[in-house]
Amino acid sequence: MDIAFIGSSLVSAMWNGAATYYRGIIRALAARGHRVSFYEPDAYNRQQHRDIDDPPWARVVVWPATAAGLARTIEAVRSADLVVKASGVGVFDAELEAAVADMKDAATATVFWDVDAPATLDRVQGDPDDRFGDFPRFKWEQLADHLPADLTGWTALDIGCNAGSTACSWPSAARGSPASTSTSTTWPRPAGRPVSSAWPTASPTAASRSTTLPASRGSTTWCCSSA
Repeated sequence: MDIAFIGSSLVSAMWNGAATYYRGIIRALAARGHRVSFYEPDAYNRQQHRDIDDPPWARVVVWPATAAGLARTIEAVRSADLVVKASGVGVFDAELEAAVADMKDAATATVFWDVDAPATLDRVQGDPDDRFGDFPRFKWEQLADHLPADLTGWTALDIGCNAGSTACSWPSAARGSPASTSTSTTWPRPAGRPVSSAWPTASPTAASRSTTLPASRGSTTWCCSSA
């Protein structure tokens, strides 16, 4: 698959913490045989403060942060099978989001990758005409049927992890316990949580602090990770 990413920068982490996300995801995509081009603007002196050279697993395209550069970039990514517009490019974000959204058709898939959720939420909630609409309300409506109506007494960890197909567990030492890291402790369920096929009781031992749970509801994969 030909994939075009439009983001802040792949080659410079200067004022750009998302670079680590981009590098990990794109390198993994390339390892799976996908052809990735990363389009980044020549802005904020990032090209003068690169911390990696152009990597062998992606084609880096640096475009002038001008209206002409924007137009050329939009045309260049149209031929990709998948176009990914990341948040926080830093220049022409609104124009890029509008252009990429309009590219979606039978031959081209489009994705918005939010790498700074607080900033995006502030933007959306402050503008009733934002193209993302009433976010996160519409997203919550997609998830609401998978959770009990009353979440009293629940923790964020229990909702995010134990609401999946299995319960999450981490080594005790990961939570500050002096116990050996080979000892795994399952986080408790809150009192009164229903037990059914939707809320299984199995709690496999986690091999690491980051656990990806298998899909249990349609195509949804529930994942949790300790920071």
